[in-house]
Amino acid sequence: MFTGLIEAKGRVALMENRGEQARLSLEIPFSGELALGESVAVNGCCLTVTEIGETVSFDLLAQTLKVTSLGQLSAGEIVNLERALAIGDRLGGHFVQGHVDDIGEILDLSPMGQDYLLKVKLPESIHALCLDKGSLTIDGISLTIAELKDESAVFWITPHTFAETHLGEAQIGQTVNLEADLLAKMWFERYRVEIKGLSDDRQQAYADVQALATEPQRSSMIRPRNRIEDYVVTDEDGQQAMAPTAPLHLMSDTDGSC
Repeated sequence: MFTGLIEAKGRVALMENRGEQARLSLEIPFSGELALGESVAVNGCCLTVTEIGETVSFDLLAQTLKVTSLGQLSAGEIVNLERALAIGDRLGGHFVQGHVDDIGEILDLSPMGQDYLLKVKLPESIHALCLDKGSLTIDGISLTIAELKDESAVFWITPHTFAETHLGEAQIGQTVNLEADLLAKMWFERYRVEIKGLSDDRQQAYADVQALATEPQRSSMIRPRNRIEDYVVTDEDGQQAMAPTAPLHLMSDTDGSC
């Protein structure tokens, strides 16, 4: 488990192809503190230390190469590093597993005054798990979504984050590892299981509420006539359940009726 707060930057010493697998060797500032078998997040991907010498080596499985951007690394490139969270440490970012969900692409990285604007293209699988002001891990960096667009997300990067991560060397068009918020994935799975077995029209009712939940700008359209009962769905056996997103929108009323 990690936090998404980058501990240090490393440099790729060697990327060695080994058939369907590969071995990644890095120059790591804290290499003297590592032990064999220890976990390190490299650009957000949890890897196991397999060899320690002048460099630190990690074996990349075929699945890792398939679902992450690590296979595209080459000698000299800078990577983000974070050691696993220890019990008692402050959780300054958010819960990050180091399990990459998909790959995105940097669409924009521009200075805006003292800060930087980062825009990343999101695959549909990730976009469905995002919301404004929610968390998303970009190459191991815990970031807050400032604006969620149709196929991308916008983030504001502080000068510290820009300087202390690989973003200072990042380029437009570069691929990045994406990990959705663990809580969002748990909620999504609960939602999927809860509607399983309902009739088609009841499943559509859930989908309609979910569509409303992903459009924050529409929350101001909620009126006092929207009661809790409006968000209850009933299955074929007469069992009722509350759509998971309903409380979020009911609580967004500004007239105090909720």
